[in-house]
Amino acid sequence: MSATFDRYAMIVSLLADLHVGQAATLKWPGDELGWVRATLERLLDQPAWAGVLDLAGRSTDPAIYQRARWASLVRTTCGQVPLPELSMNDEHSRLAIRVSVPDPALGGAVETSVFIDGRPVVAEVFAAGPAEEPEYLLGPDHRLHAEVEPHEVRLAEADCTEGCCGALYLTIERRDGEVIWRDCRNPDRSSLDLPTVRFDTGQYDAEIARAENDHSWEWPDRSVARLLRAQLREHPDLLGRWDCHLGWVAARPDDQGRVHVSYFYLNQPAGVEGLRLQFVAVIDLPAGDPEIVADEIVRRITDADPRRQQWLTGGSAEAARQFGFDWPVRH
Repeated sequence: MSATFDRYAMIVSLLADLHVGQAATLKWPGDELGWVRATLERLLDQPAWAGVLDLAGRSTDPAIYQRARWASLVRTTCGQVPLPELSMNDEHSRLAIRVSVPDPALGGAVETSVFIDGRPVVAEVFAAGPAEEPEYLLGPDHRLHAEVEPHEVRLAEADCTEGCCGALYLTIERRDGEVIWRDCRNPDRSSLDLPTVRFDTGQYDAEIARAENDHSWEWPDRSVARLLRAQLREHPDLLGRWDCHLGWVAARPDDQGRVHVSYFYLNQPAGVEGLRLQFVAVIDLPAGDPEIVADEIVRRITDADPRRQQWLTGGSAEAARQFGFDWPVRH
């Protein structure tokens, strides 16, 4: 087929799936999987196809330019850390975690793909929505860490919300020299076909540490968002002096060049209900080192009053009236 940028992006998505997606876990005969990967890589290296990517990377259209950056990043990183092979003599299962970044032109969530013995556990038992994002599972809350005290973790949530079509939960604990995943459940279904799984603690801890420290999948916007989130969590007084507290920070594949920072006013104690407003600062990112950019955005949001009318997005009309804001008009 002739080279076009849409086809280039399609093949990159396919290559990612062949390396760390469901396609990589199929029962390929012999070395057919390796042959298919190599064939597609050689295709994209041909001058006509490489020229398509080069042209897109020099485009003045922001959407095409950002999509070209995505294609380059995914192609570079998707095959760097292969899924581990299962040892047939090992009584323990093996854990692998990979981050999947979707084509920004197609939308979708950045997912934390979890593999047990090479099988994509979320995809096989939960079809109502994507796996959780890496910031949720691999972020500073360390939700996948295994402790002696059991704790429940949500691996995926339905597109429409858990309350509508369910979610995927399991319990993690460390016991008798093993890490155990048990009691898999979906509130929307009576049973799930996922038995108790046992991991060697060394392999499990090493994979969690590797995944938590691997930011190679991030594009610059996502790196800025991670650094922003860390600063505002570590220094709650930055928003707190304005009686605000942090909600969420996001950089989306289909809205590249921006970060969204959510925060609430008033900064009420946990469990206290009352009037409050939500603000979302939408920041266009300048080019530059992510750490420098993150520092600049923190100053832009917090050095002056962050309770700005143009960033008001939620709460209630009554709260807006009492706090002196115009309630946003919904279109």
